[in-house]
Amino acid sequence: METMVDTDDVPVQDLLALCLCDDFRRFEGASVAPNFFQPALVCALATYLHLQPDEILLAIVRDKKKTPPHAGCALTTKRIHWAAPLTARTLKTADWTGPLRANSMAYTDFPTELPNSDGRFAESTIVEAHLLSLEGSAALKAAIASYLKCLAPVALGEASLPFADDAGLEPARQAWPAVVAGDVEIRRLQSNVASIRPRSYLSSRGVITPLIILICVGIFVAMVLSGISPIEPAVPAMVGWGASFGPSVAMDGQWWRLFTCVFLHFGVIHLGMNMWCLMSTGPLVERLLGRLNFAALYVLSGVGGAIASLWFHPIVISAGASGAIFGVFGGLLGHLAVRRNELSFSLIKPLRNGALAFLGYNLLFGLFLPGIDMAAHVGGLVTGCAAGLLLTLGSLGPSSTGRMLRQMGVVVAMSVGLGLLGHQGIDAARRQVLADPRLGALVQDQQSVVSAWNDFSEASRRVLAQFDVIGSEIDGFVQDIDRGARSNEELVRVPSGLNARVLTLRDRIMAMPAANDEIRTMRDGLLSASRHQGAILAALTSFLRDGDERHVTGPEGFQASLAAYTKDFAELETRRNAYIQAHGLILKAP
Repeated sequence: METMVDTDDVPVQDLLALCLCDDFRRFEGASVAPNFFQPALVCALATYLHLQPDEILLAIVRDKKKTPPHAGCALTTKRIHWAAPLTARTLKTADWTGPLRANSMAYTDFPTELPNSDGRFAESTIVEAHLLSLEGSAALKAAIASYLKCLAPVALGEASLPFADDAGLEPARQAWPAVVAGDVEIRRLQSNVASIRPRSYLSSRGVITPLIILICVGIFVAMVLSGISPIEPAVPAMVGWGASFGPSVAMDGQWWRLFTCVFLHFGVIHLGMNMWCLMSTGPLVERLLGRLNFAALYVLSGVGGAIASLWFHPIVISAGASGAIFGVFGGLLGHLAVRRNELSFSLIKPLRNGALAFLGYNLLFGLFLPGIDMAAHVGGLVTGCAAGLLLTLGSLGPSSTGRMLRQMGVVVAMSVGLGLLGHQGIDAARRQVLADPRLGALVQDQQSVVSAWNDFSEASRRVLAQFDVIGSEIDGFVQDIDRGARSNEELVRVPSGLNARVLTLRDRIMAMPAANDEIRTMRDGLLSASRHQGAILAALTSFLRDGDERHVTGPEGFQASLAAYTKDFAELETRRNAYIQAHGLILKAP
């Protein structure tokens, strides 16, 4: 049912203001009630305009071609509203996407003597106060000055209407009911905007977005300083820094690559494009979701994209923030989907259309350009959309503690889900790698190398422990000889027991598994050390029997055998390290 408006009760000042606003229709960036340009209206409400109960919006005035979206002013029946940056810089140089200060001035607060409509008033009191940034728009400045010159004296009761009679207000009376009806919708839109304003344009700046950019750029700079090409990094270098590679993840258990690859980039162009996309949308999504939620969204999306890439392209070297950035856009869509019933369509339409345009363009672009990891993009998008949807649902409710617990539960549940998917993806990647004719044989050989080392390493731990026991007893035997604590007859009987244990140890060494030539060489080194251990005991026994110093210092005496024994273990350590390095093995703590 329509509400009837009695235009006879409308203040003359309000009708005059509407009549004067008609002059702004000639400017492309301006819109006049009741027909407002919706994006301009949403931008004004989201930045500087907050209608008071005693006023009705009549016009939004700005230069569409030469100013940022919020540079301009809003004219109501009682006031003029405008946005000013928190810095002292003009809007021409200010970061106009940052926090803003909303200013307003009632028409009754303007001075009684207004200058001529040449723009000087606007420039002296408004432009210098950051009301407008309209360089080169003298006509628009003059129109605003003329509007104030005519309306302010009437509002103050110090001047009469600029018309010969009331007939000049007739167009405004006819349009007034539509203006009032539009005011109802504008206030509903204002309420919707106010519900998200603390997390949007008027909120504090993003923190997580620049931190992510700093991490990505810092890692790239470190890579370049280490000698890696900034234009075309070599594939081995990228793998060395943590890029995702199916054989490394699936065969060597290097699952952490699914996380580290999100912060690596294939050259400065790849880095620049991704960071530009992140900076263009990340701060807004961070404000909408909150800092911690945005950080979780980014990491979960990046890992989700890396898992999808591993699943579908296990042979490809994967790195970059693209999957996480697609997840940021997906998170935005998920957030808007939850809030679609509480926000005006005019408010969410620009955000939704911008996200869909980015996603559609990049997905279509990736289908026709080789080298684009579409699996990572789609995986990040799906993960991000789910995260944005669930995190927004978790933010509903009056209790801040309840919201925090629900959102933490969402992050934990999604992390567990990604862990399960990652496990399945690793199994799928392993099967594909082994089935690949280019890598299957090499991987199987590598697995044989790893298996051979594991078997030898397990057996050598027991052998080396026995070496240590026998060595400690020989040291004690030598100390007894030096001190003369026991007679020679008693000391001569000691080596016989040690010799028996040396022979038993030698048999164990001979039984050790040695599946390849390199490991057989290491086993032979242990045998040599055992023989030299026996030679040490033989030399000491001969010295006790006849006291000849040549058994200690001679070419086959105690000292020479001990030196050879030490050399055997030094060579064994060298061969062990060479084997590990040659086959790219990573040792794990027992």
